[in-house]
Amino acid sequence: MDTKLFNQNFKAGVANALEPPNTACVSLNNPDVATTTIATNVAKAQALTDSDTSVYDDTKAVGDKITCIQLGEEGQITRDLVFVKGTVHALSSVVEVNLSDCPAEKLLPVFNENNIGTPQSLHMFSLRSLKYDATGGRVMVNQEEICNAEIIPICKIMHVVNAEGEKEWAETEFAVYLKTKTVLISCNNADIDSIHKQIRKRNPDFYIGDICELGKYVRTQLEQYAAKMKEVTICNIPGWVSNGHSLYYNSAKLPNAKISRKLLEVDEEFAYEIISDGISFLKIGNANAQISTLFVAAHIAYLTPWLEKIKHPAKFLVCLVGQSNSLKTSVVRELFNLFVPDGERLFSFQSTSKGLELAASEARHETFVVDDVAPASASNAKSNESRALANVERLSRIFSDDSVMTKSSPNWSKTLQLAPKGLCVITAEFLAGSLSTRSRQLWIKCDRKTFVGAVLRGFQTNPQVMQEYFSLFVQYLEDNQAEITALLEAGIESYGSKIADIWDKINTPRAQENLRVLLATIAIISHFVGIYGVGIDVQKLIHGVSTAILDSDTEVEAKNPVNQFLNNLELAVEEGYLLCSENKYEFALDTRNLLVDREKSCIWAHHKEFYKVVYDFASEVGDPIAILKTPLQKLLKDNEHIICDSTGYTQKSGFNVGTKRKHLVCIPLDSVPRIKNILEDVKNEQ
Repeated sequence: MDTKLFNQNFKAGVANALEPPNTACVSLNNPDVATTTIATNVAKAQALTDSDTSVYDDTKAVGDKITCIQLGEEGQITRDLVFVKGTVHALSSVVEVNLSDCPAEKLLPVFNENNIGTPQSLHMFSLRSLKYDATGGRVMVNQEEICNAEIIPICKIMHVVNAEGEKEWAETEFAVYLKTKTVLISCNNADIDSIHKQIRKRNPDFYIGDICELGKYVRTQLEQYAAKMKEVTICNIPGWVSNGHSLYYNSAKLPNAKISRKLLEVDEEFAYEIISDGISFLKIGNANAQISTLFVAAHIAYLTPWLEKIKHPAKFLVCLVGQSNSLKTSVVRELFNLFVPDGERLFSFQSTSKGLELAASEARHETFVVDDVAPASASNAKSNESRALANVERLSRIFSDDSVMTKSSPNWSKTLQLAPKGLCVITAEFLAGSLSTRSRQLWIKCDRKTFVGAVLRGFQTNPQVMQEYFSLFVQYLEDNQAEITALLEAGIESYGSKIADIWDKINTPRAQENLRVLLATIAIISHFVGIYGVGIDVQKLIHGVSTAILDSDTEVEAKNPVNQFLNNLELAVEEGYLLCSENKYEFALDTRNLLVDREKSCIWAHHKEFYKVVYDFASEVGDPIAILKTPLQKLLKDNEHIICDSTGYTQKSGFNVGTKRKHLVCIPLDSVPRIKNILEDVKNEQ
């Protein structure tokens, strides 16, 4: 083939055939010529060498039509095909298109006068758009300048959009070539129409002739350079994220991670020392049940994906409950709140419920810590106490039911269903709530002797000890994730068999499930420390967590509203808050009194005053009864703790109270054995 003749004919043919602002796609039916890359623009057509890759772009149609030129052996035009705008999509660098397979509505050829038959196969090259000319440092269109700088996209910024690792092209980094200097900017793809604002902010010399045309130009550049740009991935999703074949824990230690939690880079060469120092945290409580349970719980959030996989997710709140100055907050901060940036405080229960809900929903594969529920110290603080308890109730539901309904900002018009994936730990001086709420909580009670302040201070002065420990733990999970599921399941089975006596004492299914989660976590801890040759007393951990679960479950039973009410009634009598009398006149005179009826072996009480007095007493001693009076009366009646008429929750007395018989509360003495014992002691003394 005469290459010189081919180029001459080609240039002449293109000059006659093309009209700006069309995009040209040259089709060649000669296999030899098909290996030659050819590009064209409005000013001139030129043959390019194989080394020039500027023509290998994914580009879409620009303008009203796409002109396809079929060449003969010497470059002459033998057929002219015109395709309607929008019907040809993203022609690749070299695409073989079988026209016989293309539906008519997708590809509409208009043949020349001779109407030579449709070729069965065409080799197509996607060429640079003819619409924009960026020579001379200016971008021109139809002989008019649209800006005084060539804008070249150089980097795709991909965003991970979900935990499965799916990505989308969300941002682009551009190089803006001005005569005075080159400016690098990043722009969201959705904000391309306002890219000129960013450029002008960086260089006021940037000139725009047509803002609308500038946006079109930048989009055309994105299409043309899409295949050439380097690619950077940003993941703003905290916690475990899939990369397609395994999980990685996304934290601020990773490049391009825009999240606040920053795990540390640790050297496995020092793993033995790191783990030994980390498990020495147990000395803060002399390896008692409280510190053992807290230590084990601190690993749970990182294990969330695997716990969910074996269908044993953590669905409980860890509640560290104790008097003021018992080091609750200090212990929790050093164990659970390690990777919070400097200056970021613990969440408070005085926060709004919506704020807490949204923050909790974003706590993914990490521990969400909230401090501190304290009793109201002044009359005007009563509302704060009520808000704190309401927030505890809400968080208990959120983490146990795995969902939160919250409004989306900024206009709060859309309701979102968000699911927290982690663990919630709270500190409190006291807690109250319904039996249902209480069953969703793991209470760990402490006092001023539970934790050793001198040992704790060592970790406070050197927080890096526990930061390195848990950073290494996450690294261990990344390296051994194929084994984690089996280890968790084995831990539940093998460790569970060692505490069969405790299983029998745990009454509630939720508490049993909580124990399974903790036992599974101990199995992982044991494997983790063992890999690096560190020993840990697994039996002590098992005993500690099982004791904590049993104690918490016992508290739940005590919080049964029926038991709670009767217990406070007995306590009120023991402390003289309520007086028992066998004198009907005294009973009628003071409605706070109880009347002892030894003949019927029961206690009579004035209906309205009785419940109020017991409720008030329970609140004063820090054991408020959360259930309302009417449902409580039903429970008392159903459990035969009050003797009632056929309707209602009272019984008409068989004696006059004052001048007439009244409907009174009638409580069998067998339902309040401590009061019965008091009455027996009084009788014996007489």
